[in-house]
Amino acid sequence: FSLKTKSLLYSGKSFYNVNLGIWRYYNEDGSLIEERNEDSIYKLSVEDIIKITKQEFNIDLMDTTKKYSLDRNDYQFPKYFITVFLGGPLTRKIIIDATTGKTVSDTETNGDDKLKKNKEGSKKMGYEYYRAKGISVEFHNVVDVS
Repeated sequence: FSLKTKSLLYSGKSFYNVNLGIWRYYNEDGSLIEERNEDSIYKLSVEDIIKITKQEFNIDLMDTTKKYSLDRNDYQFPKYFITVFLGGPLTRKIIIDATTGKTVSDTETNGDDKLKKNKEGSKKMGYEYYRAKGISVEFHNVVDVS
């Protein structure tokens, strides 16, 4: 929303930090300048990821009593990032390939970002772990900004 012209600047739906479906962008005059399908490069939908996290990790992203974060990007390959806030500085960070649904990494860290443990018990952390660092949101439902 532009305070200057009182015009809508964009509209769309999101879930956590993930923009869903068609987003529309407008100039300050309110004219449509772009439509972007935010789902186009992701073979697995957010609904698929919700099912995978529930089945594979017993994490219910729809549970608003828990603190989770969900994000996605296509840097190097399309992927979803799930962060589970476990209390205090402890977090669990899961990366899921958005094409295959396979787990890329599953780690727990403390506030100093030192590896506490990971699925394989290895102390080696790859670049993708750091890409997931710092994701933090506290709302859990679909937001429609149109």
